[in-house]
Amino acid sequence: MATLKRNIANQKLLGAINSYPDTAVSKQAVTTQEEVLASKSSRHIQIGTIAGGFKSIGQPIISNEESTKDPVPVIMESKVPGLTVTETASLSSEVSTMIGETVSNGFLHRVVTHGSPEGIKLALKQSLGVIDPKIETAVRDATLTQFRNRIVSILRSDIFKEFNKVVNVFKEQFINFTGGESGARLQTFFKKFISGAGNLPKANESITEDQDFKSTKNVLAVTGTGATWNYGSTPENYKFEIVSTEEELEIELRTAKRELTEVIVSWTGNFMNEDITAKKIHTEYARKGPKTGIPYHYIIRKDGTLQRGIPLGSETKSNTVTESDHNKFSIVIGFVAKYDCDAGTPNKDKHISHRSITIAQMKTFDQFCSNFYSAFPGGQVLGMNDLTDLASSPGFDVRDYVHNRFGKGSVFADPRKESSLSPKELVRKRVQS
Repeated sequence: MATLKRNIANQKLLGAINSYPDTAVSKQAVTTQEEVLASKSSRHIQIGTIAGGFKSIGQPIISNEESTKDPVPVIMESKVPGLTVTETASLSSEVSTMIGETVSNGFLHRVVTHGSPEGIKLALKQSLGVIDPKIETAVRDATLTQFRNRIVSILRSDIFKEFNKVVNVFKEQFINFTGGESGARLQTFFKKFISGAGNLPKANESITEDQDFKSTKNVLAVTGTGATWNYGSTPENYKFEIVSTEEELEIELRTAKRELTEVIVSWTGNFMNEDITAKKIHTEYARKGPKTGIPYHYIIRKDGTLQRGIPLGSETKSNTVTESDHNKFSIVIGFVAKYDCDAGTPNKDKHISHRSITIAQMKTFDQFCSNFYSAFPGGQVLGMNDLTDLASSPGFDVRDYVHNRFGKGSVFADPRKESSLSPKELVRKRVQS
């Protein structure tokens, strides 16, 4: 078996990087990120917030932050900094005399837009026909404080065009380094410092040093073998793949062929000395009939390995989840855990505890939650014990945990009495709450 040592790889890769420095790309990437944030972020974080002469009539999905990139609708007020948006009627004095009341200025337009500097600039230009210099005051007022001195120039530039210019230079440098044959040159490059390897790492090769996610193969197709999944009737040769990296997990979440809004956390009912696999769990459940099979989309094994179960495109058949009507939009993840003792210990039920979950498992769970919230910012994370009083899994209060750890609240007053929500229903509930 060949082993790729991380410290040697880092040294070699550093040498490669020095051959075609990416400093300009890195700087431009940071600049682009800042400029996108400046132009698309909104200060309208609550209903009724006024910035740039526009008042928010909605609020973002995540309401505990200082700004948002969610598409928050805003409506133009009668006072816009630096602009006149009302008009005095030519016969106002005559009308006042006739009706015995003072006639105020009239509102020229009713404008609804996105509450970002970019949205407000476009709305003012289209509705009032004003030129750029006249809307600078309003745009600055709608911009996050740290970007106000730059926002005018940012909105005038083509952000992505400037970034692509630098990327193209980087690509040319990379092609020069690889001699125009990137794949062959890099394979040769890696072979030089992989001990005992004739090729790049294969399925039975490893990278030394602990990682958040352990990989059993070099490249993994995100779709995997999911096409052959059929619950209890799934073919024997079905592969329950390992999740290799954080990026791979996030891509998988974002490209799922089913709408997803929540994660339900459970455990598999195992002892401390049992590091069971998804394959074994599936085999045990499949014996119950063709409509069963493993109830988890992912399991977290004792060493922190994240392993796939049901493909994300398929719903769980877990009785607890389906009976509580939380199966349609949910991902079920299970810790290989339950008993804080070894198999065969007398009175095992006295050892049911969250202490059966290892530090490595919690580390992977935290990373999973981070990727889930990145893919679904307003998503919900619940415990199986939130759905029924009969469940103890996963041995701790999941909603409290993610609130304290990630600052994520729950839209459910009582998940036992409420079903899972579609993305549109979740947004609606966020706004209403």
